[in-house]
Amino acid sequence: MSDLINSLTRLDDQERELLLDEVDAFASTLADAESKIPYFALRRDIEEGGVSPENVPCLENILELTLQSGRARRRQSAQAEKRLLRLFHGTPRGAAVKRAVAETNEALEALKGQVLDTVSFTPNTPGAYRLLIDTEACRVDLEITRQGVSVKGVEIGI
Repeated sequence: MSDLINSLTRLDDQERELLLDEVDAFASTLADAESKIPYFALRRDIEEGGVSPENVPCLENILELTLQSGRARRRQSAQAEKRLLRLFHGTPRGAAVKRAVAETNEALEALKGQVLDTVSFTPNTPGAYRLLIDTEACRVDLEITRQGVSVKGVEIGI
């Protein structure tokens, strides 16, 4: 994890500019001064050229919100969105998303070359869905939530 955080210690000028814009926009939406304090600390870090480990969770929050909402692309550009996404993937939360996707792709490899018998998509809990894929030889069970996708089970030779 320290390697991920270390990648946030040297921001280039464009990254600083993009992040400062996002931090300012986010902080302006917060109602009380106390809730803005962590984001002011993040802003100081960014101005100094990096993000300290204690401010990474605030950075993750801002990056997730701006990327999920499409704000970065709408207000900046597709290129800005791409840079912010790269920064997000350099955070612990972003790295966890990438790992979950890699694990899911690995589980789906079990289906390669097989004929699908059943594919079903069902609601699980509010905001969570299950995708079940059955073949003659295996079953893959995936859960999809706002946090991403996760493998709930892989059965081979069923």
